[in-house]
Amino acid sequence: MLMAPSEKNVWKKLPLKSHVNQANENKNDYKLAFRGKKIIQMVGSEKLPVLARLLENPNYIDINNFYQRRLSWDKQAQSRLIESFLYNFPVPSITLYEKGHKSYIVIDGKQRILAIKDFYDNKLQLTGLELNPELNGLTYNQIPENFKENINRRPIDTVVLLTDNTFNAEEVSQQNRTIFERLNRTSIGELLTNQEFRSYVYYGKLNDLLIDLASSSIFASSWEIPVDEPEKLATNKLHQNLEDAELILYFFALRHLQGYQGKLQDFLDIYMLRSMNFKNEDVQFLKEIFLKTINLADDIYKENLFKPFDAKLNNWAEKADKAYYIAVMVGLSRHLHSLDILVERKLRLVEETKKMFKKDEFGLFTETTDTTTEILQRKIELFDDMLSKVIAG
Repeated sequence: MLMAPSEKNVWKKLPLKSHVNQANENKNDYKLAFRGKKIIQMVGSEKLPVLARLLENPNYIDINNFYQRRLSWDKQAQSRLIESFLYNFPVPSITLYEKGHKSYIVIDGKQRILAIKDFYDNKLQLTGLELNPELNGLTYNQIPENFKENINRRPIDTVVLLTDNTFNAEEVSQQNRTIFERLNRTSIGELLTNQEFRSYVYYGKLNDLLIDLASSSIFASSWEIPVDEPEKLATNKLHQNLEDAELILYFFALRHLQGYQGKLQDFLDIYMLRSMNFKNEDVQFLKEIFLKTINLADDIYKENLFKPFDAKLNNWAEKADKAYYIAVMVGLSRHLHSLDILVERKLRLVEETKKMFKKDEFGLFTETTDTTTEILQRKIELFDDMLSKVIAG
């Protein structure tokens, strides 16, 4: 299997067959790590215009990261927050982690921060206001002076978390994940997805790559993600919940799946955690592997890319399937050294794929949507065996 230089050390601590033990041991280690170590809270507040000025410094808070859900508040939700400040209604505090001197990561409150910034940058035209409908359609510069004076006096509470120097980088990540999860899972509203948690906790070069590749043309087209249509993209579930990025992560992580017997989400967490040490050369290597693999898959299956074959209807499915996508991508990535042979024999490969679905002795592709690690390994191996047969002639 082709691997980036740093990938060779991802599972160095324990042999492959013990990945499941690694996951459990990591969690136990982190539980022990919290004992006897201090998490310090600094509670304060910032006047809204002061916070807006601070946000002009990109080192203060990186508001362009994807640690939380992609920008999901619409203009009306942002406007109602501003109206809450006007009337001094209670507004939840924002929670930050101090990663350096006057430099913070948002743990909770990104949407509130973005709404405040957009308002003071005159990018937000107020809409849907009920208590002051006369302000609808106006920006900060356009609202009457008495309203400006009123809102400029309003503060937003902040909670800044600091850790002592006995915490290592992985312990800090786990600490922030725990706090982030508890804040978000006890809040009213939709729970964050697994990938949204990973995107926040395991931020780094790989996370940026996942976001980048999710916009690649072949991938986006195969999953019907309208990357060139902003309005439709804003309501696309795969995009909004970072499920597109998770699909990319599946490919990178599940290339290492052999021998793992634990939970799939734990496996993805471990890979993302270890990926925080990846260098630029690793990320570039992984990008090339992904693009080479998906280009090959597209060359072979064309408009039926990642769509299972329905033996009963004798036709390809209308939509892509997650488990089949994983099998195709991981399987093909194992045979990139035979790329020319696969392209030359692609018509035969398509027919062999149909046969695979028609036989499907275990009902892996046709009777189960299970995505446990055991089932995924069997699906990958089934597809891999078919590829080996075609390559062998």
